[in-house]
Amino acid sequence: MIVESVINLLVAAVKALFGWIQLPGFPDGLASALTSFFDLIFDNLSMLGLFVNVGTLKIAVPCYLVISNFDKVYHMLMFVLKKLPIGIKG
Repeated sequence: MIVESVINLLVAAVKALFGWIQLPGFPDGLASALTSFFDLIFDNLSMLGLFVNVGTLKIAVPCYLVISNFDKVYHMLMFVLKKLPIGIKG
C-alpha cells in the first residue's frame, strides 16, 4: 500500500512536470510488431516450462539481476543513505 502510493505520487509528479509536452502517437506498425513479439514470447513460455519451473524463474531472474548489478545497487543505496540526516559516513 505504501509502495503503491509512492509510485502513484511519482507518476503524478512526472505527469505534472512533463504533461505540457505533446508527444506524437505510437506508430501502429511498431505497436503491432511489439504485440506479435510479446505474443510469441508469452505463448511459448510453456515450452520453457518443460525445462525449468516458471515459478523458479520468477524468483531466480530478479535475484540474478540484483547480484549481477550489486555494485550499482550498493552505490545507489549508499547515496540515498548519505543524503538522510542520520549520520552515515560511507
